[in-house]
Amino acid sequence: MKGFIWALYIPHYPNVTVELGVGDRYKPDVVAIDQQGMVEFWGEAGQISVEKIHSLLRRYRSTHFAIAKWRSSLNPLIDVVKAGLEGLKRSSPVDLINFQEKDVERFINEKGNITIDHRSLDWVRLP
Repeated sequence: MKGFIWALYIPHYPNVTVELGVGDRYKPDVVAIDQQGMVEFWGEAGQISVEKIHSLLRRYRSTHFAIAKWRSSLNPLIDVVKAGLEGLKRSSPVDLINFQEKDVERFINEKGNITIDHRSLDWVRLP
């Protein structure tokens, strides 16, 4: 799933990488750091609590977030993120993505290359 997030956002953040600590108590699964050393993109794969997302969204208000789940409905995730966004003013979006088991075959070719875009996904962007 981290590879999918990486491949999905590399056209927007050419410096995106996987598993790089940013000096926070939480470590992003996928991250892009700008030339000034600021986190411009943060990708999460898997479990996330209201407390964690609220903490991250509050402290990184200008960071674009993407949170991905594997084989689940987006509705519970939307509820968690909306609760985490409550009372916050942010300047960047939060993308919620639902990957399906068939996506492995759809997006990874026989050579292991990943080709993916938002048009082929179940996803939503929250302001």
